[in-house]
Amino acid sequence: MATAEQIRSYIERTHGKQVGNDESLLDSGILDSVAIFELVSFLEDTFGIKIDDEAIIPENFETVALVAAFVDRTRAAA
Repeated sequence: MATAEQIRSYIERTHGKQVGNDESLLDSGILDSVAIFELVSFLEDTFGIKIDDEAIIPENFETVALVAAFVDRTRAAA
């Protein structure tokens, strides 16, 4: 399963809402401060990456597509 599909599946399963790859997770209220840290934990466990606090910014977590791109960049840099 592709990175974006795994992330979208997790969000849909956790929040009970379907989301598109380019839908704002922040503006729609799907991700709040607690949900972001739950998502970070999921990403670290699922993709075997470490996410520094400095990387938890809207530019990396605004949409499923941006989260997936961030995960792919982080995995490639490891």
